[in-house]
Amino acid sequence: MSPESHEAYLRARHFLAKFTRQGALKALEQFRESARIDPSFAPAWSGAGYAHLVVGLFGYSQGNLRRAGAAAARALALDPALAEAHAVMGMVH
Repeated sequence: MSPESHEAYLRARHFLAKFTRQGALKALEQFRESARIDPSFAPAWSGAGYAHLVVGLFGYSQGNLRRAGAAAARALALDPALAEAHAVMGMVH
């Protein structure tokens, strides 16, 4: 994991902790940036999945569920033991 990827990941967590639609959207941008910098960083993918679910809470969309599941699946492909990715998959299903 690169320091830049980790920094974007930490910013994403900060925004996601606000638990608002706007915070979740900003978090999603930062999780995507983290994954763009380091595509093998599984927590960025599972975080993106969770952010999609939070965005969906503020305005349900089937697309949010699909994107959350896809991001969690990518995280699990990279790290099958990542608890957050399993939790996201459970929420999607």
